[in-house]
Amino acid sequence: LDQHLQDVAATTQLFAQADFQIAEKAVPAVNKLPPIADCANTEALTAAQAAGDQVVAARSAAQLSWVTGYEQARPADGEKWARLAQSIAEGARGGPLLRSELLVQLAATRASERRFQEALDLSLEALSLAEKASPGLPRIPSILNDAAQYFDQLGRENEALSYALRSLQIREKTLPAGHPDFAATYNTLGNIYNSLHRNQDAIAAFERMVDINRRQYGPKHWWVAGGLVGLATAHQYVGHLDVALRYDREALAIFEECFGPEHSYDAMTLVNMGEVLMLQNQPAAALASYQRALAIQEKTLGAKNPALGNSLAGISRALPKLGRAREAIPAAERALALFESQPGVPAQLSQTRFFLANALWEGGGDRGRAIRLARQARESLAADQQVEIVKQIDDWLRQRGLSR
Repeated sequence: LDQHLQDVAATTQLFAQADFQIAEKAVPAVNKLPPIADCANTEALTAAQAAGDQVVAARSAAQLSWVTGYEQARPADGEKWARLAQSIAEGARGGPLLRSELLVQLAATRASERRFQEALDLSLEALSLAEKASPGLPRIPSILNDAAQYFDQLGRENEALSYALRSLQIREKTLPAGHPDFAATYNTLGNIYNSLHRNQDAIAAFERMVDINRRQYGPKHWWVAGGLVGLATAHQYVGHLDVALRYDREALAIFEECFGPEHSYDAMTLVNMGEVLMLQNQPAAALASYQRALAIQEKTLGAKNPALGNSLAGISRALPKLGRAREAIPAAERALALFESQPGVPAQLSQTRFFLANALWEGGGDRGRAIRLARQARESLAADQQVEIVKQIDDWLRQRGLSR
């Protein structure tokens, strides 16, 4: 049995090396292709349904869910295709591996809607099915990586780190160094390390991710931009604000070149830029960045998508710095409602309560409610060990003659 396992491992390594070499040759051609569209998948779905091939039809619908819901930031369409994939799969004979594959796609759609707990549950179910059906399945590291991302978004960083490291360990055993699949794991690790305030580890992980993607896809690929945003955040956390802003601007230029000026990735980067500009005491520039992000998100995601919460929270934070606290109240109320409807990271919800408290106090609103919100935010953030913002709230309360 040991000899057989060694033979299987050796064969897997050969296939991985071949896959790597093929990918290297394919990159120049792929880079010349237009952005991913759903037409090819739609044609595949139609053809498969006409031929009665339910397995291929389910996979095509699942891919459409990913492309429309995640890549093209059209969550309603992503949900539609995901449901169709599920419906087809129920009558297909693809077994647990097909079911696992579809659950992965559905989880990604849920994540694009910021429904991270649902995404995590689906991802863990997909992982269980895959591990039971085929423990050596090459897809398992990717599922582990997805689960790590969802744990991180839910504020469960230690569990996230465990799953991400499992993904990395498997890939290190089965893939050649520098394989493009490592980039996804390093990106996830970078985000987790940022959440854990292990900033140097985060910088190292994002640098490796960016290096791999630059070598594989060229310097202007949107995957490179994603790593640059992560690098910007890590440098922001250690106070390298000029470096962070430079990386954010470079990322934004790449995203705009790849997807145009009104994509959800543009909005994400603009929110990050707003955070850096606030730290640089440039509230007017930060406000413009947040407002542009909000306009993009309202157009691409709809007015009720929880992803808008970050832009609205930023606006509610910047306006009081410009003496416009009353204008900040509606933005803060809206951000809070969005975060409460579909909570993402608990810290975001608590911080938004504090932003609303400040806007109410400074803008002539209900000061009793402002005090309750500030204390509620402090309690949650202290439990989450968010030391810096807890200190900000303590200072805010003390300046107003209030106790914690």
